[in-house]
Amino acid sequence: MLKCASAITTTALAATVAGATGVASIQFFGVSKEIDSVQTSPVSVSLEPHLPYYFDAGVFGSDLGLIPTPTVTGPIHNPALGEDGSTTLGYNAEEDAWEYGAPTYDGWSTQTLAEMDAMFGNGTYTFQIFDLSYPVDLVGDAYPSQTPVLTLSGGVWGGQRYLLAPGADLTITTSDSPEYGTHAEDVIHLNLHGPAGAVEEEILQFASSTPTPSISHTYPGALLADEGVYEADAGFGSVVSFIDVSEHLPEAVEFASYERSTTVRILVTEHGCNGADLAEPFGVLDLADVVAFVTAFQAGDQRADLMMPFWTFDLADLVEFVTEFTDGCP
Repeated sequence: MLKCASAITTTALAATVAGATGVASIQFFGVSKEIDSVQTSPVSVSLEPHLPYYFDAGVFGSDLGLIPTPTVTGPIHNPALGEDGSTTLGYNAEEDAWEYGAPTYDGWSTQTLAEMDAMFGNGTYTFQIFDLSYPVDLVGDAYPSQTPVLTLSGGVWGGQRYLLAPGADLTITTSDSPEYGTHAEDVIHLNLHGPAGAVEEEILQFASSTPTPSISHTYPGALLADEGVYEADAGFGSVVSFIDVSEHLPEAVEFASYERSTTVRILVTEHGCNGADLAEPFGVLDLADVVAFVTAFQAGDQRADLMMPFWTFDLADLVEFVTEFTDGCP
């Protein structure tokens, strides 16, 4: 997706190819660069610690496994794949898309912006789809100036993740995107994922139809009834090119975009006033909470995974538990 490439979806059907399993529909295609961050408190947002810079080029729609393999040429210089200027896209069955980035074909992430720009320069990327060529101009380094900050209500922060009781409503509101509307199809997206793909909710807002520079949405408790790890991510996208190519691909669009996105980890579980309040009676921190934490820590239970890196149980989790236990409930 723009990792959000899906943030450029349209309701249009596009070039169709009949096959035994259905009809292929190309809805949009293009390129994007993205800067990814994580939010670990009501106000703390920082770069994703592993590979925060992301590039993708892709063709998106439905039943796209039926179409011939698309290619893209442009300022691509990726020594890791031996590429210099041209590449064949690969089919990503999970996204039902043809995307860049062998062998998984879900884009390419780098540690630094300079590294991403060296591999994937600004300029013209030309897609070859069927027997037609489509130039897409990714220019301007038009990243939004602000990274989204999410305000969540319905639960409490515990460690570096948000705690929500099963079945509780969750409201998420983004901060404002100052440049939203500079381009007609600038976009704000809000996604909710998990656990294990059981929930996939996406909300899109385009400047051409909604001038409000933020999104606020309440997810009903029925959507969050199952305990487990969820993720919410929001993105501000500057869509520097958005072109109707329906003359050749019925009602399809091509796009180029720059984005900043933020992800919040949400743990749906019974909880108390903070990340140390793990056992009843909730609202009271006592020996039962200590026993519950130790048991969860030894078992690799997410209730004890208070601090990044997540899915790793280490001293940072222990220190945070002690800190929140000592601070007590309000």
